[in-house]
Amino acid sequence: MKKILLVYPHNFYEHNSGINSRYYELIKYFDKRNFNVDLFSLKNFESKWDTINKYTIKPINNIFLYDFAKGKKKSKIKSLINNVIKKIITHKQYGSLPDYAFPSMKKKLREIIANNNYDYIIISYLYWAKLIEDLDYRGLIILEISDFLTLNLFDITNGSINIGNLINEEIHRAALFNKIICISYDELLLFSQFIPTTEFYYVPFFLKDSSKKKKLKTIYDIVIIASDNPHNIKGINWFFSEVYNLLEKNISIFIGGKISKHIKQYQNITKEFFVENIDKIYLSAKIAICPLLGGSGIKIKVIEALSYGIPVVTTSKGVIGFKEKQNNGCIIANSPQSFAESIHCLLYDKEKYYDTSKKAIDYFNKNFDAEKIYKDLDNIFH
Repeated sequence: MKKILLVYPHNFYEHNSGINSRYYELIKYFDKRNFNVDLFSLKNFESKWDTINKYTIKPINNIFLYDFAKGKKKSKIKSLINNVIKKIITHKQYGSLPDYAFPSMKKKLREIIANNNYDYIIISYLYWAKLIEDLDYRGLIILEISDFLTLNLFDITNGSINIGNLINEEIHRAALFNKIICISYDELLLFSQFIPTTEFYYVPFFLKDSSKKKKLKTIYDIVIIASDNPHNIKGINWFFSEVYNLLEKNISIFIGGKISKHIKQYQNITKEFFVENIDKIYLSAKIAICPLLGGSGIKIKVIEALSYGIPVVTTSKGVIGFKEKQNNGCIIANSPQSFAESIHCLLYDKEKYYDTSKKAIDYFNKNFDAEKIYKDLDNIFH
């Protein structure tokens, strides 16, 4: 039985973001393959992990928690982190990527490895890449890239960063790893050109096909379920300031997830902060939207909609990470007028709707179906 140490900063059992859904699906894969998995995660980073017992389920054998807040306080680079955050907020330039691999976290990781015989160590996010510098370990160390950090910071700061320095740092950190898994096909093409000696794999977000589930009576014309990261907030604000007033007023909209708290109440909108039954929402919805203006990786909310055969109206940012940008169940619209027109077209043109829905199902099954991706993961973990 192969043994894996997963280094992941969030609590993916909370299901409150796309990236948590990504890692929850990875855990389900490890479970099906009977891998022995330990988790090294952070408390007081985004999750308090205050109810750990209910999260301890197969195949996670041990959960090791590092207190990020205490580590940051003790670390000599606390002031540097604060300065970086301040510079991001105020759109000033800074010269390097944040490094959250605190000395005390490095020490704890080495203690965990010394007491266990891991075949693989998987690290998510290059913010923690330096945990493995000078690490005495003979197994394989795998990086899972879910975001292009330089591009994210470029978007958040409206271009007010030193791109060259950040890209150099990002490539340098990625080169520390034996294998690299990319959730985005675009980022695989980019990073693999600069690190030709490392094995790269494209493993997008994956799910089971839900398109064959019985449809419910349509309640919502439009659905969007998203977290409240800066890109989603900026995108939803654009939708309501530029697109919403162009739509017919009888169109019903469901907004789910943390993004819902950033939207004021409208007569034709239903908001749900925590979506308990995603099946029920998607099976009673007609189309989905993804009004993004920035971001990297791959858009998990788009893939979730495609898994139900639901067409998606999105900007070009909604299909980043996809191998094919067209004929994938998404209608691309980058202006407010075209976004509103695309929504109306799908809602009222039955032929267009069913053609786009069929493309959504076909593209999902070709690229994101769990059974297909499981075979790709088997190649990585032998």
